[in-house]
Amino acid sequence: MGQTTMLLGQIGEGKKKRNIVYEQPEVKDVNALKYELESFVAAVREKKQPVVSGIDGRLALDVAQRIMNSIQVHKFTV
Repeated sequence: MGQTTMLLGQIGEGKKKRNIVYEQPEVKDVNALKYELESFVAAVREKKQPVVSGIDGRLALDVAQRIMNSIQVHKFTV
């Protein structure tokens, strides 16, 4: 399974035309949590840098917490 790319058209005039394309990248069928845990264990066992650093993980956690807080603050009922 590869990436799908289709030319939808062009915009612009003269020599400055730009292509409008649709791209559908290949998405691997992976259990993300399993992969994350296996990568972490391998990093610990082999004493290597993990794929995602502790700093990046902390930043992702901070973003997730801010999103959850925003959902709580802006909650509405239907």
